Amino acid sequence: MILPRTPLAGAQTIAHKVCQLIEANQIAHERSNVSSWLTVSVGAACVVPGQAQDISELIEMADRRLYLAKQQGRNRVVWQDG
Repeated sequence: MILPRTPLAGAQTIAHKVCQLIEANQIAHERSNVSSWLTVSVGAACVVPGQAQDISELIEMADRRLYLAKQQGRNRVVWQDG
């Protein structure tokens, strides 16, 4: 998700809520080592774009945090502002 005009704290709140809502649906995930239910991991990044900054940089930052979330055990949110 790209959340314009959303500070990092707001993005964190939304990301945690998404994780909770998906897990609350209790969609079976029998092969998971994390949970009996389907869960998600979220990588979040927040930047104030400059003229020289490309949107792909923001996406790459969020993607790196997504992989950190997965490495840290999944079903979590990892963020950092830039």
